Amino acid sequence: MKLQNNTIYQYQGGGYSGCIWEWNFFFIDKTGNFHDIFSSGRSGITDMESAKCVEDTGKVYPYCIDSEKDLDELANETHGPLVSGLVTWFADNQNNEVYMICVECKEKIYDPDEAISHNQDILCDDCYSTGTCGCCGDYAGPGNLHYTIDLKNPPDCLSEFTDDVIAELSDNMENLDRCEFCLQNAAQEIENNGTQEALFLALLTGKGLFTTVRVCC
Repeated sequence: MKLQNNTIYQYQGGGYSGCIWEWNFFFIDKTGNFHDIFSSGRSGITDMESAKCVEDTGKVYPYCIDSEKDLDELANETHGPLVSGLVTWFADNQNNEVYMICVECKEKIYDPDEAISHNQDILCDDCYSTGTCGCCGDYAGPGNLHYTIDLKNPPDCLSEFTDDVIAELSDNMENLDRCEFCLQNAAQEIENNGTQEALFLALLTGKGLFTTVRVCC
C-alpha cells in the first residue's frame, strides 16, 4: 500500500494473550514522517518499514485529516473512546484539528476535556448534562427522562402500578428529571408505604386484618 501524507491509518493490531486483534493507529504527517499513535501485540506497527506492509495486517482504514468527509467517517464509525484517544493525541502532538461528534446534537468536539464517553458513544458536556438523571446522576438520554407525569398517559415503566400510586408519584416529583429506573423505584416505595400503612391500620382497628395479611404475604 502506498502511504498518503496527512493520513491516519486504522488497522488490526494486537495479538497477545487474551486478544486476537484490536484497533491500532498510526499517522503519516504532511512531510511523510511516521508517528505511532497506538500499537499493541505482535501485529502492532511501530516504524515506517512495517507501515508500508500495513495491508498484510488485515482490514485497513485510511482517514485523510484534510478531508471533512474522512474525519466525519472516523468520528461516526469508530468507537467513541478510540476517537477520544486520537483527538487527545493530536491535541498533544500535532496542530491538526481532529474531532469527535456528539451522538445527540451532532456538534463537533475538538477539545477532549469537553467530551464524555458513555457506552462507546461520545457526548458533549451540554447533552450529557441534559440527559443525566437528577435523582441517581446516571446518564439516561434526554428521551428517557421524566420531569412530570401525564396521568392520562403515564409512561410504560409504571404500567404495573395503580392509578393512586401514579397520582401520588406525580405530586412528589420534586422538580427532578428522573430516569425510568428511578421512577419505578419511587413508585415502588410509595406502594410499599401504602401497604405498610394499611397493615398498621388493620392491626390497630382489627378491620380487614385477615384480608390485608393475605395480600401482603
